[in-house]
Amino acid sequence: MWKATQKLQKQGILSSIKGHYIIINKPDSDHQESSGQSLIPDRAPILWEKIKAQLAKDILNHVFPPDNPLPSLKELQHHYHINFRTLRKALDALVEEGIIIPRNRGYAVAAVAKRRSNVRIILVGHWENGHLALGMHDETFLRSLEVSCAQAEIPLELIGVEKQENGIFPRLIGSGEACNLSRGDEVLGYLYLSNIADDTHTVIVNSLAQTKKPVAVLDETGAWPAVPRHLSSRLFRFFRNTISPVPAQQVARLLLSLEHKRIAYISPFHANVWSIRRIEGLQSVYKEAGNIDNVVPFVEALSHKQEAVQRTDIGKLIDYYEQWKTSIPDEFKIEIDPVVELIRTRAVRWGELRYKLNPLFDKLCNDRSISAWVFPTDFLGTIAQDYLNDKGYKVPDDISVISFDDSYRALRNGLTSYNFNMPAAVNAMLGFVTNSYAANLPSKNGIVEIEGMIVERGSLTRK
Repeated sequence: MWKATQKLQKQGILSSIKGHYIIINKPDSDHQESSGQSLIPDRAPILWEKIKAQLAKDILNHVFPPDNPLPSLKELQHHYHINFRTLRKALDALVEEGIIIPRNRGYAVAAVAKRRSNVRIILVGHWENGHLALGMHDETFLRSLEVSCAQAEIPLELIGVEKQENGIFPRLIGSGEACNLSRGDEVLGYLYLSNIADDTHTVIVNSLAQTKKPVAVLDETGAWPAVPRHLSSRLFRFFRNTISPVPAQQVARLLLSLEHKRIAYISPFHANVWSIRRIEGLQSVYKEAGNIDNVVPFVEALSHKQEAVQRTDIGKLIDYYEQWKTSIPDEFKIEIDPVVELIRTRAVRWGELRYKLNPLFDKLCNDRSISAWVFPTDFLGTIAQDYLNDKGYKVPDDISVISFDDSYRALRNGLTSYNFNMPAAVNAMLGFVTNSYAANLPSKNGIVEIEGMIVERGSLTRK
């Protein structure tokens, strides 16, 4: 009984005990619409805890960035539609957990603590020709990480893990020297950029577990639906944004709000987890609206590299270049070699995608019931924009187009796109390994979901 009353007091349901009588708190004005006549107004603690969770989520997703003041109490009351008493309960709880701190006459979001000793943070990634293997969003991640570490005065060291037949071999990015993942007591913690879908990620995580240091993993492959049981929940936290169905759910809600009742999802990359998550997110929201059949899938897992090589006979160009470059100065070769390699490895495959997608676009244009095309990447979305413009269709008047990545391509082409909020992922991961506020931010099964935002441009309109 004593433990129960203590718990109820902590939750704010019981305020005090006098003799044998328990005095019950009166509900806030926020809770007066309760439909029940319960003797214990359990809605009061539920509301402030919900507000606390929402505030923590908004801090996680950079609605309120680290080391910045929160809005005034009046602004917060208006934003969350609550009274002063409920807001103060939520704020006091966040202060107790270290997520926010009092500042002047208000509050501020806690920042990653500065470290002036010789400790450092290690970013572990996958080795690729002397560099870290970086995907579509990873360059933004790395830049944000470097800036955040510089602001916190924490040295950052990069390690690339090379996969060989007889195991994994960590190497220092820059020098290429072999090293150990365990870097000694001077390491504050590790960030692992898991963006290669093979068995090395499990080996790397198990190796990092042996360091006994905090490890924050950015899962971009869907390898971990939950933190493995053999890993310490105190030392490990997994973060994800690009492989969650949440971004596509946000896109679906926006499309429905604009009265796009029938949409197409087009992906030639459907062997990838992130493409599958996109359509799952779209379908879940349309199912709630009673329109699951109105997400029309056009998905394949195209393997187009070999066909592109054969269709273009790119070997002739490469052979000509190899012969031609023997007659030019080495200084020119240094600049031209990467361009030719880009043509060989990427541009030809991109052309093959256009070649295969155009007949599909012809078919889609004949179905006038579909008012919006959704693509898993900006690259595909811009291909569609080029096609529609060439065929005389007006975007978005005739067809709306939306995609994911919020890349430079989307900015240049005026393409509405989903931004995965990499800076928020960086600060949450740093907060965890430095044992500051992120350790108390919301997670499910040890997975922290980072939410982004839709950047609306000129390719989407009301139907």
